[in-house]
Amino acid sequence: MNERIVHLAFSIGQQADQSLRNETQASILGVSARGVFLRTANDTVLFLSDEPWRGPLTINLVLPEAFDQGLEVGQSVRVAYPGLILPTFSVIIPITIEIWRPNPVRFKTSEFSNAIQGAEQLSAMLLEEASNSPFLEVLKIAEDGKAAISDKKKRMQSWLSVSDEGKTESDIQALRRFIGMGTGLTPAGDDLICGYLLARFALQGEPEQEIQPFIADAKAHTTALSAALIACTAQGSADERLTNALRFIAEGGADPAQVKQELLDYGNSSGIETLTGMVAAIYLKPAV
Repeated sequence: MNERIVHLAFSIGQQADQSLRNETQASILGVSARGVFLRTANDTVLFLSDEPWRGPLTINLVLPEAFDQGLEVGQSVRVAYPGLILPTFSVIIPITIEIWRPNPVRFKTSEFSNAIQGAEQLSAMLLEEASNSPFLEVLKIAEDGKAAISDKKKRMQSWLSVSDEGKTESDIQALRRFIGMGTGLTPAGDDLICGYLLARFALQGEPEQEIQPFIADAKAHTTALSAALIACTAQGSADERLTNALRFIAEGGADPAQVKQELLDYGNSSGIETLTGMVAAIYLKPAV
């Protein structure tokens, strides 16, 4: 009889760690080239990954080879903290493991024009790759070097159907129409929402009461993974490729080519859609 394969985790996201401590059962939600998604009995989501990128829902594994073979959607997983027992292998989470949480992103009000320039730069760099995006207009608005910031803000407001005068719905209410828009584990509309909420949190601090009903709507109308990611970004937490991009916009100091590549590496097109949401939130910041 062959010995059971055991994989060691080297990092775990804060939300993933909290979920595991309160669970006993899960099931396989999805299997992709990037890893294995699990859905727990209490309807939270975890991501087992052999990549180095850390995130709030991610458990990073030390793996010499692919680990997703033989796994199928719907299969049962036993949670026995500090570990997981899947059909083809087990995961051990060391007591000394790093519990990952992103460093806060800080926008400097006195230097907000620099953030605008960062958003414009990334928008221009990703325009070609975003040619099939349903939200291409946002990047085109940001990339327009001839338009004034005030004009760009008005065009963003028109795109999202919000205004300073309060004659239309708030930005959070307007985002509802994007919930579940698209296909896959993380539809494009949800990726845009994640970027918007992540940037909004960095710009405005703790989410107000309006955010909680929005998260509940997402949980009811989109995929379990998207709903979990939306809840994380509303609290300022996301995959570090996304927080790296937002930090570049807010603080500079990074290689834009590297930031671009990291965004392209985040899902099939999720990095582009998430950046689009960040850009929209930055231009719609009050008093810009």
